[in-house]
Amino acid sequence: MPRTWSFRIHAVLAVLLLSACDNPVDPMTRVAGDYQATTYTATSGTTTLDALAQGVTVQMTLHENGTTRGNVHIPAGLLGPGKPASDDSLVGTWTLRGDVVQFDHAGDTAIRDVRFLVRGNRLEGEETFGSGTKLRIVLEKR
Repeated sequence: MPRTWSFRIHAVLAVLLLSACDNPVDPMTRVAGDYQATTYTATSGTTTLDALAQGVTVQMTLHENGTTRGNVHIPAGLLGPGKPASDDSLVGTWTLRGDVVQFDHAGDTAIRDVRFLVRGNRLEGEETFGSGTKLRIVLEKR
């Protein structure tokens, strides 16, 4: 009798494993979702600006078909004295190659210049620009 149970369990496991191979999760589906920035810092020399603490917000939806929507809000004065608040669109597209996500948006944001690594439910990006400023952005799936 124990031998019969063992055979049945192995047969069920084999069927489950084979069916899982027939229906792999599309990587775009796995990464798609609603994201918000949980880290957004800019470091120049020894000075680091925490943009989120200054009122910057980033909300973005990555659709399975490779399109995006969302916005980046920058409060008045953060881009310079007397500068008005800015709301930039994140409507555009996203691509996934391996574990790297890149964005292409009409809005002129630093997000489109940063390569993001998929880390579980997070997209982690870090880029150093010609001026020596290092930008770090973490987008977390909600």
